[in-house]
Amino acid sequence: ADEPCRGSAVATLEDGGDAKPLILPVDTLNPLKKMLEDADECEVLVDHDGRKITFRYDGQSFTTKVIDGTYPPYERIIPQAFPIAFRLGREDTALALRRAGSISDGISIPVSLAFADSELTVTCKGKDGEESEDACGATSIKGKTAITLGMASRNIIWAIDSLQGTEAVEIFIVEPNAAVCVMGKGDGDRRHLRVSMPMRI
Repeated sequence: ADEPCRGSAVATLEDGGDAKPLILPVDTLNPLKKMLEDADECEVLVDHDGRKITFRYDGQSFTTKVIDGTYPPYERIIPQAFPIAFRLGREDTALALRRAGSISDGISIPVSLAFADSELTVTCKGKDGEESEDACGATSIKGKTAITLGMASRNIIWAIDSLQGTEAVEIFIVEPNAAVCVMGKGDGDRRHLRVSMPMRI
């Protein structure tokens, strides 16, 4: 399953050669991935009306609802090439985001991501005007070496956490005010992309 857009994810099940896409809530992916991280295969059960799906493995089971509707054509907003890209340490970046966002009240408020001088500076403003900042290393690998954009901290942390199994991730940017910011493992496999939309800050 992949999560190209905020709020939902798409999984494809094959039954007798026929592929049937199912839309799952995005919050199910990380716990499901954790349960199945050592599994070569698992049992998947879909109820008769297609509204719930259950995954079973090694005595554990995970059930989630299936979202009605058609998955949006996310491929249309994801370019085939990106003019700007940076490489970051996965754990260091997640830690900087969590530290800077610690002043928030749990709501995913915007954070400023400023890339410059081989560093990413994360700045977060609290609801009463207070400000928190943290930083981590960042290497420019394509295009501009300095750029600032606003993101929802929770979305970026989720994207980084979902790309486990690698020490580094890459963040691809079209432009600060563009409609897409993509994080990937840097292995060139577009199935590993995680998308988050920039926000005005």
